[in-house]
Amino acid sequence: MAINSVLVLATFYVGAGYPHEFFLRPLALSTEQGVGTWWSGFQFLIFTLMARSLAVDLQATSPKTSRGLVLLSLVGLLLFIDEMASVHERLGILLPLPGQLHLLPLAIGGGVLLFWGLFLLRQERHVTSNAPWMIFAAFGLFGCVFLLELGEHRLTWEMALLRGLRFAIEEGLELAGGLLLIASMVHVQQSIDPGHRRDLVALLPTPRALLWFCRLCAYAAIPVWLLRSAFTADQLTLPTRGDFGVLIPIVWLICAALLAVRPALTESNYRFRWWLLAGVLMLASLDLECHFHHYLLYGSVDLRWRPDLGLLWSTPLLFGAMLAVPGLRTRTALLGLAASYLLVVISALLGIAPLALAAPYMVAFLMLQVVAKHVVGRAPR
Repeated sequence: MAINSVLVLATFYVGAGYPHEFFLRPLALSTEQGVGTWWSGFQFLIFTLMARSLAVDLQATSPKTSRGLVLLSLVGLLLFIDEMASVHERLGILLPLPGQLHLLPLAIGGGVLLFWGLFLLRQERHVTSNAPWMIFAAFGLFGCVFLLELGEHRLTWEMALLRGLRFAIEEGLELAGGLLLIASMVHVQQSIDPGHRRDLVALLPTPRALLWFCRLCAYAAIPVWLLRSAFTADQLTLPTRGDFGVLIPIVWLICAALLAVRPALTESNYRFRWWLLAGVLMLASLDLECHFHHYLLYGSVDLRWRPDLGLLWSTPLLFGAMLAVPGLRTRTALLGLAASYLLVVISALLGIAPLALAAPYMVAFLMLQVVAKHVVGRAPR
């Protein structure tokens, strides 16, 4: 809640054009490549993983609720992809239809999954309690965001103050909806296991759900990399839209961080080191979306399409955080990270776009393999 409030205030400040707003621009939710966008997508990803975890737990005892949660996890996945890769903004390029009609396929597909999932959840109210209504309310907030976006294209906002207020309300409603989705999953967890009301570990996505999701991403990695490599940064309007090419490495790094949080909460030894590793993994995923190196070099060189350049500084941090945990100091992991960083350096020197995109895939997948092997005992393949 506190993070959401800070991001909404930053969005208002930047949208209103107040002095020195450049320093808060990375936090503004109105920009497609910033901390705000990453955090909003992170909320949708957590909802997706929690829904999948609960679906597995309830498969034997509450099959209808389990199926409904699977459908809702797919809806959450669509929301995550759309938030991080600006899918609905780019649908107009593929479907040049008048008005907002190009959004119909996405709206119909997502709507069918949503209402079917809510219908199944309502069949077993003793398990889900008020969670369906919370999810319905969250999508009501998303509907208000859509109406505000329609007004954005039909009304003129000449006063900077009003423009900033509109941005803050629009993006604030979206953040509130994402938080409400997560709260609905916590509500289900607490209704099926009241003894874990204060147990943070029980509220984390299960390792099984994390590895399942990472496996899905692994199947899509090569097609996504090939598709992204076929376009230039200008064709995808990367300066104003998200980059779907780094979506999978971002997911892998976040899942590796969530896996690292589990031993940080449960093991007495090296607790701080696990927290450090989880934090560095989150920071690396954040840089892939926000491109901190661009903000450091703003005004001189536009580097927003080069994800490998951010890895020049984040990979050594990952290397150091991994070495701090004794169980991760294996020869395979060390050789893999050394080879990954060599690829990053070569990519940065040559500036070849497909190679620049391959670097974050290699680094993120390697970190996921190392952490999963230690925490779960097996790695996703």
